[in-house]
Amino acid sequence: MLLTKYKEALDKLPDNHYANIHEAALSEILNYFEVKVTDYLHTGQPTYGVLNVKPGHGKTTALKLFLGSILNNKDKNQEDMLLHNDFGCLIVLREVDQVKEMENFIKKFTEKKNDVRFISSSNYKEVKKHMYNTRFLIISHERFRKMGVNRLEKMEIQPGQLEWEGKRRFIFVDEQPRFDYSATFDLDDNLSWVNAFFKVITRNKESLAPQEKVIIRSTISMLFAMELYKWHDYDMDKPIPLFSEPLNRIPLVKEHENILKRFLELANHYVKYVESGDVVSKFLWFEKLYKGTYNGHIDSGFFENSYHDFNKIICSQLIDYQKLDCPIMILDGSAHISKKAYETYDVEELTSYIDYSNVTIHHRIINTTATSRSGPAYTSLNYVAADIENLTAGNDMSLNKIYPKSDERHYYRIGVVSKEEHTDRYYKNLDEDIRPLNLLNTTGKNDLESAAAIYLTALPTRAALSYKISAISHYSKEELKTLLLTSNNSVKETKAQWFADDRLETIYKEDLLSELYQIIHRSAIRNINRDTDIPIQIYIATKIKPIIADLKKWLPEVEFTEEYVEKTIKIKKALVTDGEKFIKALKEYLGIFPITIGRVSKDKKITDPIKILINNNWEDTAIRSLFIDYFKEHGFDYREILNKNNNGYQKKIFKLVDE
Repeated sequence: MLLTKYKEALDKLPDNHYANIHEAALSEILNYFEVKVTDYLHTGQPTYGVLNVKPGHGKTTALKLFLGSILNNKDKNQEDMLLHNDFGCLIVLREVDQVKEMENFIKKFTEKKNDVRFISSSNYKEVKKHMYNTRFLIISHERFRKMGVNRLEKMEIQPGQLEWEGKRRFIFVDEQPRFDYSATFDLDDNLSWVNAFFKVITRNKESLAPQEKVIIRSTISMLFAMELYKWHDYDMDKPIPLFSEPLNRIPLVKEHENILKRFLELANHYVKYVESGDVVSKFLWFEKLYKGTYNGHIDSGFFENSYHDFNKIICSQLIDYQKLDCPIMILDGSAHISKKAYETYDVEELTSYIDYSNVTIHHRIINTTATSRSGPAYTSLNYVAADIENLTAGNDMSLNKIYPKSDERHYYRIGVVSKEEHTDRYYKNLDEDIRPLNLLNTTGKNDLESAAAIYLTALPTRAALSYKISAISHYSKEELKTLLLTSNNSVKETKAQWFADDRLETIYKEDLLSELYQIIHRSAIRNINRDTDIPIQIYIATKIKPIIADLKKWLPEVEFTEEYVEKTIKIKKALVTDGEKFIKALKEYLGIFPITIGRVSKDKKITDPIKILINNNWEDTAIRSLFIDYFKEHGFDYREILNKNNNGYQKKIFKLVDE
């Protein structure tokens, strides 16, 4: 069996890690690596592929075993010797702790310093001297993205990052990289990127007078204000794509124009000394907008029918990592969902060994949109808190809560998140260079691998701007001429989608469903060897039914349930506030039963609130049972009957329980 070949490498894995290995899944992945890499070494033709195998099958473990074994030169056959002699690679990982873990494992197979190194901002100056001769280089996603941007902008990429002793590196990317090279410019931008360049320019002994700095900042702000001002009376009832024009067409005082041009010259000269990729991107995009080599997209701000501001210019291009001229293999367990992201890559899906027979996903219908979760009342968050309390009351279920970073403080304050959870998840992780776990940061993490019950307090939805940036980067120039950035309710009545343009909606849904899929598979589901007698419960709080319907298509083997949690809580509250007077009137009623609600009292203030509440919710069978149970508790049977004329019309009437 293939794993026999990797026995020595397997023995170096931690015991707890080894126990979770599924041999068939691991063998299939290792075989995939061997075939793809040796094919490249034989042909010299780079390939650009995505290994789509579900989380838990051992993609990252297989990569460790594969690379470690290459350094072990015992009993090599011809193919193995080819790998041993001619193969160098670049490994791209998401988290700092993953980078260190990968390096430490590979070091178990070698004592040569040039066999493996990781690059970080703290050690870059030292490591760059040895990059060309280092066989396996390990970097972060952000550093990889910066390399892609440098190639796009025809800027220098440090020698050795893409080559090993004259040979092109094979690039492994663990999880989907960012594909957008972007920047946004707001009307109220504080221009921190300009300040960063001032510091670099000063550090290199060039001088800009304080007055010149003020002029540069104010001139850039004025250019954006003038460009965006022309849209302030735009007809929002006829949305069309809007684009910026060259900023250098706007007349300036000649002296101010010269000062700005000198700043741009200095910034271009010293851009290589700026460490922040975001700062560099802002500058390069501003220069393109200024010279008119790129037309930015005006964000119309249509999030509500009555809201538009035109206060933002969006710039975005696709990072084509294939231009790095190295073979690329991306390891992504949800690549089958992210079709737009990988449309130029060869996606291969391997066998799934996950048993979903004991998995249930519970749709908890609560309005958990960003708007509903904000504000001083925290109404939405309190509904979620009440649901969690009800689910865990009177049982020993350990429910792992996954929530947006912005909601953590409130959940901690009201006791949904314990002090231990708060400390472990945030402060401990920060001390250990691990990005804290939250709703938008679970991909690639194994923190939940033993969790049999998790609760997503909202959907892992990003800001609308994020999807707009992604869409602008992915679609062609021709397509962008007609791409609307408006939200759906400004154009259509249906609430089935968020964005008016189906192409933008596709970007949003693929990203959201991919995140959901990843989160679900971070639970104990990922442990393929688990005891399937233990049920796995996934709770998702959202009111957006179409997303859950789409999720069902990607998980056809999973059982789904649905419960109107928010509505139930509201109705129970209404029955308490409005029901007390009505029940009192009902008990005091001296007439003949059965009776309809309107005849219980002549005071419509007593009968109308209950009547409206029941009529608006009676068709929902789950909610209907709330009313029936409520009245039964007070001694009354509430039911529907046909009227005397038997014409099919149904009346809801009260009867005494003992009749």
